[in-house]
Amino acid sequence: MKQLIYQSVNLAQWKALSSMLERIFSLSIKTPNGSSRQWDFGFEWHYDELAQSFSLKCIKKPRWVPEALFESQIEALIRKVLSCE
Repeated sequence: MKQLIYQSVNLAQWKALSSMLERIFSLSIKTPNGSSRQWDFGFEWHYDELAQSFSLKCIKKPRWVPEALFESQIEALIRKVLSCE
């Protein structure tokens, strides 16, 4: 899956994004940079508070889930969180 990059992400939005990813995928996101795997899902992320940028890359997903569908769902979840903050 391609790396998803978002600009103008403030600290409150980063906290909301990390909470959402933890809740939906049962990941452990305790630092602004890292990776985590749980069940059939794995992600790498990077949040730069000074640049206010956030990037996310799926590094593992179930084979039976089409990549385009999974990517569009992740993007929709992220856009929803960013528009609410």
